[in-house]
Amino acid sequence: MNTEIKNTTDILQEYINYIKDDTKIKRIPTCFNRLDNILSGGLPNGLITIGAIPSLGKTTFILQLADNVSALDNTKVLFFSLEMSKFDLISKSLSRISYIDDELSSYTYDDLLSNKYDIDYQKLFEKYTPIGNNLYIIDNIYDLRNIETCIIEFRENNPSHNIVVIIDYLQYILCGNNGNDKQVIDTITKRLKELSKTLNI
Repeated sequence: MNTEIKNTTDILQEYINYIKDDTKIKRIPTCFNRLDNILSGGLPNGLITIGAIPSLGKTTFILQLADNVSALDNTKVLFFSLEMSKFDLISKSLSRISYIDDELSSYTYDDLLSNKYDIDYQKLFEKYTPIGNNLYIIDNIYDLRNIETCIIEFRENNPSHNIVVIIDYLQYILCGNNGNDKQVIDTITKRLKELSKTLNI
């Protein structure tokens, strides 16, 4: 192995080149103002993990973040849902849109899924389209290798877009490691971190 080792003074020009490259340092706004302020403008490239006690609303929060980001220019979101179906997630998004848009009647998640009421789905879909055009939900892949392959192909098919990948949630991923929960999560996060760095996502 022939690795050139430089002191940091020698790499200052590389540093300048790095910070001038928007694709390396860009931040993607979450459109939650307080969160964007905390994150110095939005989501940085790299792996971000969100953890909290069960039933606190992690999926609801991250889905709203995905909806916000999907509505931005030149940004696509690949959402792996390992717990809920794509129809459950779409119902959550449509319900939120129905409550925040004054032109629409308000419907709960259950209202939309049960289809008990005379719901004008076409109006809801029109409001959802700017999000839906850039949000890709996959709800049937659990193996880490398949997830990695899908992410790589998604990046290759969208080379000039900002890409955000969401996996909900890590405990459901199968990675071939038969260790304890911590060892499994360590393996998964290590591989996802390497992938995010390699693909600039």
